[in-house]
Amino acid sequence: VVVTGVQTCALPIYKSLILTGAHSFRELNLNHQDLLKKIQKIAKEIFGKKIYILSEFEEAKYIYYGATFYDNNKETNNNLSLVLDIGGGSTEIILGMGSKVLFLKSIPIGCVGINIKAIKNSKEDSFGEDYFEYIYKELELLFNPSKDILKPLLKNKTFKIIGCSGVIKQLFRSEE
Repeated sequence: VVVTGVQTCALPIYKSLILTGAHSFRELNLNHQDLLKKIQKIAKEIFGKKIYILSEFEEAKYIYYGATFYDNNKETNNNLSLVLDIGGGSTEIILGMGSKVLFLKSIPIGCVGINIKAIKNSKEDSFGEDYFEYIYKELELLFNPSKDILKPLLKNKTFKIIGCSGVIKQLFRSEE
């Protein structure tokens, strides 16, 4: 196995270190166990630990806790927060109040997967109307069940929306 782009760096000394993997590692675990074993071996050699593969629910909870950490450490926090994380392979939607998670959903499609599907289903060579129409329809199908559950929970309530991930950042940059 040739690993490119890996550099040795001085890591601060921590009492504990946990290596985690999310959607891509779940996919490797299902479909490419030989490659996963090689990656685990490299992680063990470099860090002395294996990579713990997060379930969809663990991933969503950790995203929520990380995104709301600052607010949750205030003395009183009874605010609703809706956290959205669009990753490469999955999208997480989490609703919580303070440190309590009220609803979480991990949708097994992210920006990379939906882009590949849209290109395959596109009739044009470039990013034409059918490309964006496909993405819109796919997102409607994926998000409608969550929307139906979240609507009554959020009705007539004030809540903060927190977006995390490079996709969210890029969306806001493109609006500037």
